[in-house]
Amino acid sequence: MAARMDYHEALRVISEALGRMPGELNGRAVKVMTQLERRVKRNAQKVLSKHRTKIERAGYTHMADDVVGFVENDKAGNVAVLVKGGNRTYRKWHLLDDGTSKAAPVHFIDETLRMSDADIERAVEELTERYTGDEG
Repeated sequence: MAARMDYHEALRVISEALGRMPGELNGRAVKVMTQLERRVKRNAQKVLSKHRTKIERAGYTHMADDVVGFVENDKAGNVAVLVKGGNRTYRKWHLLDDGTSKAAPVHFIDETLRMSDADIERAVEELTERYTGDEG
């Protein structure tokens, strides 16, 4: 018994699947990146909390208490996670990370990224496994 394959039909089905892929992947990316944003933000708060000072005055906000994160599309249209200082502390982040003439650098951003490496790898795997057929 000979199997007959309609190449035009097969190409149409493949073409439709490829056409749907960017939209499906982008929708899934937003969900996965939102979870990743929460993890990276939590890691940044943990690292910054190690450098907590004993200052207790009205209006003072420690950097660990003012971390914000969100997911947005970058200029190229890719989904990106942004984690940064909030309105009260964003100007201080580079001072703590890079140091000053009177204070040694802390490099908390590098430490946060190292802590988040496994989460980032997991997010990439989760995004690609559906389309590559890999399960781990």
